[in-house]
Amino acid sequence: MSTPLWTWDEVRRAIGGEASGQPPEAFSGVTFDSREVRGGEIFFAIRGVRMDGHAFAAAALGSGAALAVVVQRMVPAERAGVAFTVNPATGADEIVLEATVGLGERLVAGGVTPDRYRLDKHTGQVREASLAR
Repeated sequence: MSTPLWTWDEVRRAIGGEASGQPPEAFSGVTFDSREVRGGEIFFAIRGVRMDGHAFAAAALGSGAALAVVVQRMVPAERAGVAFTVNPATGADEIVLEATVGLGERLVAGGVTPDRYRLDKHTGQVREASLAR
């Protein structure tokens, strides 16, 4: 990429959002059509009358988009959790669920000890349940 169209700081200030993961430092362009993505561009997921761009965000990233901008509505939560399809501590082929009361921000930031469940990936049977006190 020669001269970037925008830097990450400029994009972040413009959209007022947060990144999930580490975004690139710069971007070469913008697209709203996942079929026309070129490497280094930002894909904006726009909700339209006939189509919802959010359904194509993964495809846009797979086609080389450097960033997908999506809108996620915040909902009041009594509980929140994270699911892993492989045990992050052991690498075992099992599902691990971690959950806490309230929003998931404290859980993801490591600010709370969660309830933890280990499940068999094929049967869904609970192998172990550890409740936070």
